[in-house]
Amino acid sequence: MLIFLAPVSAFDQNLAEDASVNRLWDSFLIWRTVCSSKLLRDVSFILLLNKYDILDAKLKAGMQFAAYVTSYKTRENNTEAVLQCAWHVFLGTMRQVFLTWR
Repeated sequence: MLIFLAPVSAFDQNLAEDASVNRLWDSFLIWRTVCSSKLLRDVSFILLLNKYDILDAKLKAGMQFAAYVTSYKTRENNTEAVLQCAWHVFLGTMRQVFLTWR
């Protein structure tokens, strides 16, 4: 079993080692890499979208998720909508990878 933690509150932050890379986007890329690993083909995955409380505080303070994730566009700027969006990106990536294995 593999447990993957993705900090959804990091949408407005960049990596310390590469300031040009968004931390949430980096989580998506790492997730794709992990899901694509043939070594992990028979492993069960658990995805945890963590730091929900920090995400909630940022959005309630008026920070706009769409300003950092342009594909989010004009969707509602609330915690549940943002979590749904992130969940769908992670899940869609996993499904896409698994379909290529068939």
